[in-house]
Amino acid sequence: MLAMTSMRHFDRADWDMFAGCESRSPMIGEFDNHVIVLDGDLLNIIHADDEHGGQLFKLSDMNAAARPVHPAENIGSVMPSPTARPLGEILAPDENVGSMTLGEFSARLTSENDR
Repeated sequence: MLAMTSMRHFDRADWDMFAGCESRSPMIGEFDNHVIVLDGDLLNIIHADDEHGGQLFKLSDMNAAARPVHPAENIGSVMPSPTARPLGEILAPDENVGSMTLGEFSARLTSENDR
């Protein structure tokens, strides 16, 4: 089970630190109404929706919900999606993940989903 180690707002200035983190302890943060869960090299994004709960998205498909998340549910109990792809499968092997901005990473996800 995913243990909540931190929960705070992430902005663009935090992204290099966040994307380059190799910690084995899961990190949880929030960016523009999305909860970001980084667990080792897996990244899960939960779209927060106050009215309908949230949706846990697979890394490879921002439009496909892996499972619903109820607003009252402790976000620390959310399990990483078993279908989430390691960052290395989306990024070129020689690409420095830590140098990407959140906007660049979002564009990469969009590009992957359009294929």
